[in-house]
Amino acid sequence: MVIYLVLLIFIFSFSIVMMLNPSKRTANKFLGIYVLLLSLFAGLRFHTGWDWEAYDYFFNLLNQANIYDFFSYNIFNYEPGFVLLSYISILLNIPPFLLFAIITVSLIVSSAHKYLGKFVPYIFCLIYLYYGYFHNFSIVRQGIAAALFAYSIRFLIVRSYKFYFVIIFASLFHISAAMLLAIPLLLVIANRVPFFLLLLLSICMVLLPLSDMLGLKSLMSKIPALNIYLNNSTLSYKVGFSLKYLELLIVFYCYYERKFFLPLINNFGIRQFWIFKGLIIIELMIYSIFNDYSIIYERLSVYFEFSHAIAIAMIVSTFKYKRIQFFLMLILLFFVFARYYQLVYSPVRVPGEMSHLERFENYCSIFNERECQR
Repeated sequence: MVIYLVLLIFIFSFSIVMMLNPSKRTANKFLGIYVLLLSLFAGLRFHTGWDWEAYDYFFNLLNQANIYDFFSYNIFNYEPGFVLLSYISILLNIPPFLLFAIITVSLIVSSAHKYLGKFVPYIFCLIYLYYGYFHNFSIVRQGIAAALFAYSIRFLIVRSYKFYFVIIFASLFHISAAMLLAIPLLLVIANRVPFFLLLLLSICMVLLPLSDMLGLKSLMSKIPALNIYLNNSTLSYKVGFSLKYLELLIVFYCYYERKFFLPLINNFGIRQFWIFKGLIIIELMIYSIFNDYSIIYERLSVYFEFSHAIAIAMIVSTFKYKRIQFFLMLILLFFVFARYYQLVYSPVRVPGEMSHLERFENYCSIFNERECQR
């Protein structure tokens, strides 16, 4: 647990420095250190986090391949973009985990800096440790796809068709990203539905078993990739009314509250406000519709953790006084610590057929493989 606390203290310190000295030069310097630190921490891990063994086995297989037949070593049927980038990483003698961490963290942080500009990038640095960073320790392929979606939001803001090209490219790393092609249409629908109707629908779906009544489980069970998860009670259970849902409702409310939405429009422009408001609504509806099946909700919500973090940072920007922002950062620090504590002390295995190794403590890197005892 100690090394995670050290990481958390470092990031919190970076955030405080950027808050007290919000110059562009200071921000660029510390964001560069931030990207490097998080990339190295995730990219140089050894037998740490979910699915490490499966990916490591695959990378070792690729070591035996040549440029003409490396796709034939894809025994896990990973997406072609991931296989190709893995092989390029091996050819360049760069640890694949490190390359993926650098790409993911760089895309996320550079995108956050673009959307937030001068407004509280230091808040995002802390929130990212809660929303999204640990994709680098687990769902590596989907983490890359989610980072590309974060990058593509800039094209939604300017109404550019390039959004679709980025999403198609993201689906080469995780096929589920193809669903994001519907985002422009969903944004239009989400922003047209009245607040109280959205709230009523959401609460009804969370409190009542509407998904089962509508036959959603039987429909999803026809997809083999989903069926194996849906029928495992350890991985798929009803989430219900949780702290996560409460926090999502608060963020959702803020984007309709006059005290917040007018400063948000002034700070970031009507188009960016409209985009991130719509993404919060979509995330809320995903929670509401799929909360009966936790694993499905968790996998879908991966794509919206970045926009959720940006939405929170945008809200914090409406508070003018640094002491209030600092107080909010302390609250965020507590939540991040609780998140890390939960990860570190999670069981070694999730029981059942779909068990995953879940080792975060003790953290191991490629520099202490012998002492790792795994």
